[in-house]
Amino acid sequence: MTASPPPAGGPPLSRLRLSEADRQPEQRSVAPRSVALAIGLVALGAVSAWLARGLWQAPAAPEDARSAPAGAEAQPLAVAAAPGSVLAGGRVESSARRELAFGLPGVVAEVHVARGSQVHAGDVLVELQADAERADQAQLQAALESARARLAELREGARPEELDQARRDTEAAQARAQDAKEKLTQATALLPSGSTTRAQVLEAQRTAEAEEAKARSAQAKQALLEKGSRKTALDASEADVQRAKAALAQAQARLAQRRLVAPVDGTVLEVRVHTGEATGLDVTAPVVLADLAHLEVKVDVAEAKATLVHVGDAAEITVEALAEQPFHGRVTDVGLEADRQKGTLEVTVAFADGSELSRVRPRMAARVSIDVKPHP
Repeated sequence: MTASPPPAGGPPLSRLRLSEADRQPEQRSVAPRSVALAIGLVALGAVSAWLARGLWQAPAAPEDARSAPAGAEAQPLAVAAAPGSVLAGGRVESSARRELAFGLPGVVAEVHVARGSQVHAGDVLVELQADAERADQAQLQAALESARARLAELREGARPEELDQARRDTEAAQARAQDAKEKLTQATALLPSGSTTRAQVLEAQRTAEAEEAKARSAQAKQALLEKGSRKTALDASEADVQRAKAALAQAQARLAQRRLVAPVDGTVLEVRVHTGEATGLDVTAPVVLADLAHLEVKVDVAEAKATLVHVGDAAEITVEALAEQPFHGRVTDVGLEADRQKGTLEVTVAFADGSELSRVRPRMAARVSIDVKPHP
């Protein structure tokens, strides 16, 4: 029912008064609403504070992360370690990675390999210009062959035809000496009768003595050929051969310095020079070689945990790029010196023999779980 408006000309509103009965219903309706409103505000404030704390408070860092020193390399995220195991992250490395460089400066004459080439130990990878070294080697090789021929001749002794000639020379010299001796005898016999002069006798004597000396020399030569070369001559010839060998070896060593040779079987990872370029001792290594068939993971393990790790401990390797394919491995080395800045020891874990490593590459991120056991 709608209240009727006050009559016109009635008393003013300020003079109206409400009885206690009229006021009581209004008070009963206002009090419950005020209490509910206050409770709602308190609840809303609590929820807002809880949400703000959840949204703005950063999650607590793992214990290892909190204890890591500033500047340490970030490690791959790993799940919590199972009892009796040590987790660590690192990088895949080749067990035979080599940066190959020349021992002297020069100009690149030829590059025999490219990135990805498969090479064997002893293969020539890069050559420097070496015309002078090759000429020296050829000259010394010829000198060595000559010395060897002379030694072989002395060891074999005289040929049959040389012996025959020596015998004929000895016989002829002895015949001449005998003839000269007979003439001296005749001249000496004719001297008292005046059929010859003293000067002629002296001349015959000198001739006889000279022919006798020639006969002895021819006979000695024959005896030497029949007996063979003397030991002193053989020793001298052998020394000549050794000197020639040493000189040739030096020339070969100088030539070898101008060739970059693979020390092991492997794969060429980088080639940093081109034909015609100059290279020196202070430049980056021209070729990087690695054995991709024998890979390992190097990880930094906190000092306290590293003391639990020993060579031979089994491990499981997970390469980040190939997380679906875990690999078996084994600890092959535990560092002997700690990193003072990181507070870690370097541990090396090798992939097990027979592992399928065709998709694994050096420098890939990896993590390992090492199964540690008590050791006596």
